[in-house]
Amino acid sequence: MNQYTFIIYLLSSLISFSIYGLDYTDLEKKDGLYFRKNTKHVFTGKISGEQKGSITNGKKDGEWIKYWNNRQLTYKGNYNNGVKEGEWLFYRYNGQLNFKENYKNGKRNGAFSSFH
Repeated sequence: MNQYTFIIYLLSSLISFSIYGLDYTDLEKKDGLYFRKNTKHVFTGKISGEQKGSITNGKKDGEWIKYWNNRQLTYKGNYNNGVKEGEWLFYRYNGQLNFKENYKNGKRNGAFSSFH
C-alpha cells in the first residue's frame, strides 16, 4: 500500500467513525470511566448500536436511548457528567410505556409513575 492510499484509508476511517460512532460493546468501564477496549485513554465520542448516546471525557452525557432486540425502545433519558438527570422513560418489550421516574444529580427525585 503506497503512502497516499494509506492516508486516504486513514482519513475515511476517521470520518466514518466520527459520523456513526463506536458500538457500545467496544467500550469497557474502569473506575467509573469509559475506555475503548484495550486502551488507556478515556473515551470521548458518539456511541451507536443497541445503546445510543455520547460520552465526554469517559462519562455519559446528554440523551441516551437503548433498544430491545425487537427495535422497540427500552429506555430514554439524559446524563449529565455521568449521572442520570431529569425525566427517564422505561418501556415494555411491546413498546408500551412501563414507568417514568425523575432524577436529580443521579438520585431518584419526585414522583414515580407506573403505567399498566
